[in-house]
Amino acid sequence: MRSYHHFSIEEREKILVGVEKGDTFRFIAACLGRSPSSISRELKRNRNPYAHTNFYTAHGAQRKYQERREQSCHRPSQWGKESAFEKYLVAKLKRYWSPQTIVERYRLEHLQEKVPSYPCIYHALKTHLLSADLVHYLRRKGRKWNAYKTPRNGKLQVKHEISQRPEEANERKRLGDWESDSVLGKKNGACLATHVDRRSRYLIAAKLSKHTSEEYLTKTIAAFEQYGEGKLYTLTADRGMEFACYAELEEHFSKEGLTVYFADPNAPWQRGTNENTNGLLRQYIPKGTDITLLSEGKIQAIVDALNNRPRKALGWRTPSEVFFDRPPVALD
Repeated sequence: MRSYHHFSIEEREKILVGVEKGDTFRFIAACLGRSPSSISRELKRNRNPYAHTNFYTAHGAQRKYQERREQSCHRPSQWGKESAFEKYLVAKLKRYWSPQTIVERYRLEHLQEKVPSYPCIYHALKTHLLSADLVHYLRRKGRKWNAYKTPRNGKLQVKHEISQRPEEANERKRLGDWESDSVLGKKNGACLATHVDRRSRYLIAAKLSKHTSEEYLTKTIAAFEQYGEGKLYTLTADRGMEFACYAELEEHFSKEGLTVYFADPNAPWQRGTNENTNGLLRQYIPKGTDITLLSEGKIQAIVDALNNRPRKALGWRTPSEVFFDRPPVALD
């Protein structure tokens, strides 16, 4: 299949012949080396809706295509005018918000629908209609998604499988069902234990001086005693050896009724909320960062930034607003 380019008048003639013969879109596409969706889109965009016969003609389609090209060339750019939305956009991009998050939260805060779409923002960043420096604030900075690499964890004996987790936790019906993981820094250095509430996406993070189960246990107990009171029913983890202390964790929070469940081996999507949040965290703490050098205050500032970042799954409310049941307010 060839890379995309606009239809020529010769290709439109062949499409017309195929349509008149009654050929399928798939057959016409194969003859032209195109995708069937391209043929379908061409006929929808350039047909004559008022004609009873010959609803599609090659020359008529070419004329419509040229008219659209001329209009796009003379269309004034909406960027560079320092509008209220553009100022909002630049400020939030620098806080690592995605274009879609920015658009939807702006609509929610200002009750305004007429703003650029998020694909338009990506296009403006790609074509440098907006400052080229801003693309570095995107989560993947324009890079393609890399395939998941299977980790080599130790063999951890578990008591509760994820298949045993209650439906309330699976369906995100309540606060207090958490997913847990570790975010590693420099090799053999400090790391972070991250805990994310499944319903609100609220993040709790604790700095571990060593990547050990004993350190994880101590810091996780302290974190949940500070933030998780009354909201601690289940915790879902992978099978990394840092979670070998799960029985002690359950015993400490036995009054809360905490039960630790484990995802299946090599199935990170079963803890998708935590995996996604760790991806957001990596915008602030790239792989290889020496977490030992990060102060507790700096780490908490990053956590606060993520907890005050609007989420699509929450109707563009923030995790803090949902976790603490607060109404949406304008975010500085």
